[in-house]
Amino acid sequence: MKIRIIINIILLLSIASCVPQANWETYESSEGAFSVLVQGMPDLDNTEIDIIFGSVTLYMFIWDKTDIVYMIAFADYPEEVVSYSNPEDMLNAAKEGALENVQGEIISERNIELKGNPGKEIVISAKVEEAIATVHLYMVRNRLYQVLVITTEDDPQEDNVLKFLDSFDVQY
Repeated sequence: MKIRIIINIILLLSIASCVPQANWETYESSEGAFSVLVQGMPDLDNTEIDIIFGSVTLYMFIWDKTDIVYMIAFADYPEEVVSYSNPEDMLNAAKEGALENVQGEIISERNIELKGNPGKEIVISAKVEEAIATVHLYMVRNRLYQVLVITTEDDPQEDNVLKFLDSFDVQY
């Protein structure tokens, strides 16, 4: 009986190892001046956002998988907006916008940086969707980057979240 159990376990393990794993590859955006490790090609979208000095275009790169969504968005703010604001204020405004968009509550927040540029990491619980959003915000010159991953509360996929967020880089 023990031999049969061992054979079944070996068969199950060998079958599991034959399931193809999604390949992580570097995606580079010349217009966005960034690169990231991700699975597949993104859907691209953009929208105009009204700000106090007019409007800016928000460019979005979205990888919508069945159980996880990866997204990078960026907007270039006019120099006069950036020169009258400090990066911390702009990151805080972006954080408040993210909270409002997902109708969520902050689970955690900390300051981060990317190549000497200021940033924030926020983890948000979106109760409406029972989702967790992990967001990295970076202010690089006059460009605000939003790098985020959305998972379900019951399957947070921490390894994939970290792999995506930690691989994000800018070409400045």
